[in-house]
Amino acid sequence: MSRKKGLTTGRIPYTARGFLQDAQEAMGTDLVRGLIELITNADDSYARKNASGPIRVEVDHSRKADVNEVMVSDRAEGMSFLEMREKLLPIGGRASGLTEGKDVRGNRGRGAKDLVAFGEVEFTSIKDGRISSVRLRPTGEFAFSRQDDKPRSEDRSRLGIRRGNGTVVTIYLRGVRRPRHEKLSDALTSDFQLRDIMADAERKVILVGRTRQRSRSTTLRYNKPVLEPLLNTTIAVKGHPDTGTIALTVGKLRERSDDGPRVPTRSAGILLAGTRAIYDNTLFKYEGHPIAGWLHGRLDCTYIDRLAKQYDDAFESGDTHPENNPIPIVSRRRRGLAKDHPFWTALSKAVEDQLAPLIERLEEEERSGTEPKESPETRRRLDHLGQAAAKVFHRSLRELDDDNPPTGPLPEIPDTLVILPKQAKIVVGSTKTLSVVCDAKGLREGDEVTVELDPEGVFEIVNKTPVRLGPHRSGRSDVLTAPTRIKALRPESALLEASIGERTNLALLDGISEPPPPPPINPPEDFKFENTTYSIGINKRKSIELWAPAALAKPTSKIVQVTSDNEGVTVLDGGTTTMLLNEEQGFYVATIRIAGSQLGAKATLYANLEEHTARSQVNVVSKETGIPDLRIRLTPNDVGSRRAYFEPPEPGPDGQTLWVAIKHPSLLPLIKKDRSGEHTPEFRTALAEVVAEALAAQLVKKEHDEQPIEATTLYHRHAQQLTKILPVIQKVLI
Repeated sequence: MSRKKGLTTGRIPYTARGFLQDAQEAMGTDLVRGLIELITNADDSYARKNASGPIRVEVDHSRKADVNEVMVSDRAEGMSFLEMREKLLPIGGRASGLTEGKDVRGNRGRGAKDLVAFGEVEFTSIKDGRISSVRLRPTGEFAFSRQDDKPRSEDRSRLGIRRGNGTVVTIYLRGVRRPRHEKLSDALTSDFQLRDIMADAERKVILVGRTRQRSRSTTLRYNKPVLEPLLNTTIAVKGHPDTGTIALTVGKLRERSDDGPRVPTRSAGILLAGTRAIYDNTLFKYEGHPIAGWLHGRLDCTYIDRLAKQYDDAFESGDTHPENNPIPIVSRRRRGLAKDHPFWTALSKAVEDQLAPLIERLEEEERSGTEPKESPETRRRLDHLGQAAAKVFHRSLRELDDDNPPTGPLPEIPDTLVILPKQAKIVVGSTKTLSVVCDAKGLREGDEVTVELDPEGVFEIVNKTPVRLGPHRSGRSDVLTAPTRIKALRPESALLEASIGERTNLALLDGISEPPPPPPINPPEDFKFENTTYSIGINKRKSIELWAPAALAKPTSKIVQVTSDNEGVTVLDGGTTTMLLNEEQGFYVATIRIAGSQLGAKATLYANLEEHTARSQVNVVSKETGIPDLRIRLTPNDVGSRRAYFEPPEPGPDGQTLWVAIKHPSLLPLIKKDRSGEHTPEFRTALAEVVAEALAAQLVKKEHDEQPIEATTLYHRHAQQLTKILPVIQKVLI
């Protein structure tokens, strides 16, 4: 600090809190983002050396550990003590080699420092027969433990650098979620920023996952998709005449990708590549367009790196930044290029002019192709139908939990005892009746059966214990039964044990939570989300609704764009949806799907309907016990006599898909080969019946799982379920 005639000057202090905040803003809680930083740094080090070599990523998955280590190592240049001090420690320095025109990434000068968002970080490196080590702390402090010492044999053995140079970076994680080995492998292999590295035959990336008991390794290799070539050209960018050659290639994927721009592993998109870095994967203004999901391409533009260097040169020399390069082109938050940079605007226009005819061509092909696709309107209606069907299905499952104990024959084993059902799901706060059923041999009505829970406190036995045997409600004389009412207290699991004499058996109880019943729906007064807050499970998807009063939505285009301000919550399908009038409720409704990818992420969703804006809060939690996701899709595949089938047969982590076979003889005459009948009342009526029948059949199957059922009872129960479900489905479709 200095004083000059009343004027005090100095440098603004950069506090430990500010240092950590910057690191956390750049990295968030996403360990994958940190590993991308280290893998690209290692790759750059090999590039500066003009050498090939391995990159090893080792992740400690041990549970109940206070600290879990993550290590990334290479055998490239290495760093001396002087290089660590002068290049690694300064924030914002220009140490990557990009300034000197080397074929490397990086211009932010703080990537390695941002790793402290996850915990302490240690860099250990061997160069020219000397070892150095420095540890960075989230407080902004650092400490050297080795300074150009001579490495011992145990040093090289511990680091895995048997000879020559190399670097090992260790992150000491505290409370940071580590994706399981398979998920981490997929994320690193397909992340758009790493695809060139993972596809490079000269670069071998090995992922090692270890626990205290075992370890396993996977060699990561990205296989480029097989494409139908669509475009191979060069483009010019208005206002930037000295860009050099900008090459654009685009092809058509074998399968369309419906993932949005915040999914870094999506197959659709145009990769924006500089000299070595891939900066973004985007479909420009066509994000969310159903046809654009077929497009996969690459735009090679080394001019991006030149703009980054020119900006830094002007800053260091004190020159005024030119109008065509007024801000840094590369976002230090690692989220692509700066969207408010003039070059981005001009580049987008140039690329979109090339993509427009491709989009039109593919649209025409879909309209005239042998296997037409459903229209965007039908797709949105099916999404809304899936949400409604999931609700009615979930409600019907609860209604199966009545006071009627299950029936069915016992195994033909004397002196046996069974509990039916053998596994029961009970909603917290509600009760379910289980039956202890015994072979009547050696027993009499009124004999007492002991029933116990382990552990206690998760469920409670509502009726008095011990329970007494009585006649089976079917009138069978060879068995006796004791109904037992169980109430769920917490969303956990427990065992129910029943015993009489030497006979004993167990049943598994699962307590499940459910959202409170929805309040009566009043027409909204303005454009809004159905709820002001949502919770979504990690790595789960959810459909949510937007509402608008008829007076508000009617004169508009009814096209809604939804965005998230946190990449831990992704808006799927490009974030675009359309308001549709729900005639029964008397207002407009739109459905949008979201996905949670980062545990603990808190995002605000913004929905824009022309000049109207709505917002809602989304929290990503470890486990969500809401309604399972159910998707309904049309398929042209021949599936025999079935009109619909579930895939997978039982709900999985990502829910289920109900596929409706539109080539079935009962549906094809209605929808027609060119799908021109998909909007007709006749097809929608038939579709409602097919969906309702499939759901009813699934419910009857669950109700009588592992228990034989008479044909008359089967048809009766199916008709009962169909009567409840069909009107709900019809209201959505007809």
